[in-house]
Amino acid sequence: MDLQRQISHPLITKNKKSLSKSALGYNESNSTLGSKRSVSFDNQLLHILISSYRWEEAHGFLLTNDSNANKAPPSSVREKRSGDLPLHMSLKRSAPEYFILELIEQYNIAVHETGLNDNSYPLHLAVIYCAPPKIILTLIRRFPDALDIVDNDGDTPRLCIRKGLDPTARNALMMPSYYWTTLFAKSKEEDNSSSELLHEKDEEISSLKQNLSLAEETLIQVKKSEEQLLKKVTELEHRLRRMELNAFDSRKPGSLNSRLKKLSEQVIRIEEVTVSSAGSISVL
Repeated sequence: MDLQRQISHPLITKNKKSLSKSALGYNESNSTLGSKRSVSFDNQLLHILISSYRWEEAHGFLLTNDSNANKAPPSSVREKRSGDLPLHMSLKRSAPEYFILELIEQYNIAVHETGLNDNSYPLHLAVIYCAPPKIILTLIRRFPDALDIVDNDGDTPRLCIRKGLDPTARNALMMPSYYWTTLFAKSKEEDNSSSELLHEKDEEISSLKQNLSLAEETLIQVKKSEEQLLKKVTELEHRLRRMELNAFDSRKPGSLNSRLKKLSEQVIRIEEVTVSSAGSISVL
């Protein structure tokens, strides 16, 4: 990427005058490195912003940078001249706490890396440049073994302590290494236990959701069966009502009233025949 494309990024377009060639150490006469230049003009935009101490724009660039699986994140690319990662560059420039923590969050492998030209880990640099306690504690938590690793001068981070370092950070550094490794091992176990418990709860919730889904399906079937049953009951009630009406309608043949009437007539005729027969017998 050339300089013109880098400074046309929307985050810095309004301030691109401050990213002049002279500010970047560009030598107009031969297009090579200037005598006081810290980065090459064809480096990543992130390197330029860090070298220019433009922390808000650099932070905004990290947050708005599109993630691409086929492309390394900006925080993982080393600066061409020094070989430093953005995390090392920022620690050497005493960058704001929020920016350094964002770099660690986006590319935590950098905590385990040194610069190409020295053997200083980020923890060494954080101590040398008196970083805030939260940064030092974060670096210890991510890589506690760095407490016992020496840099090019043969110093561990404890031997790099300066007068201006915060007492909280100083006390954290002076704690034995096994204290941190044990503490973080316990925390990791607790995290694993919590993860297992969450996994079990997730499976239980999934099972309950599945049972609830089956219950809802069963309820739907029951409602359909109930509707069908009510429909049949209604039809039977209508049929029964029609049968009752037909049974007592004497105008319709075969109805109960017509049959009763016919039987009554037959009984009367039988009685008449019986009476006439009894009269004939008495005359005889």
